Amino acid sequence: MRPYRTIGVAARVLIMVIVSEQACAYSCENDSIESVSDTGSILLMVSGEVYEVGAGDTAYTQFWLTDDDVLVCDDSEIINNDDNGEKTAVKRLE
Repeated sequence: MRPYRTIGVAARVLIMVIVSEQACAYSCENDSIESVSDTGSILLMVSGEVYEVGAGDTAYTQFWLTDDDVLVCDDSEIINNDDNGEKTAVKRLE
């Protein structure tokens, strides 16, 4: 095997390892919405967690409903399973 092909194969393997590690690092948890503030800026979850919604997404989240099933991913994104997979950037509040 030629040296440059060995390097190419090694580079591809390294890229696959990095990508798979990043995919594994992204974790999501099932939860449901307990309540949504009038402006859509705060989401209270059944689990007790509270999230602040990014300003650009409140136009959507203000219409999310109590008991909607969601995925909370790395405390930075919520995906509403009951609203066609709509996503919003969030920040978990202490």
